[in-house]
Amino acid sequence: MSQADDEGTPPKFNIHTLNQLAVRLVDHAESIENITAHEMECDLRLAAAACERLAHLRFELAEIGAGCKDKDAEAALLKALQESEA
Repeated sequence: MSQADDEGTPPKFNIHTLNQLAVRLVDHAESIENITAHEMECDLRLAAAACERLAHLRFELAEIGAGCKDKDAEAALLKALQESEA
């Protein structure tokens, strides 16, 4: 999926990638059966929630940018979103 590809190119941190990562992190957390790894499970769930919230925030900011009446603000916001994917 969206991990680094065979050439070592890092993934884009876009909405799709963040949502897929969140799902995988929850799956990993749910597969932990060792009681001593409870902290790792909690950290994975927290990281998954952070990915989900970041994906939602990216979506909301893109919607705001697309409907912005101030064209300079729109351009700056959309540019910041693009740059944050790398």
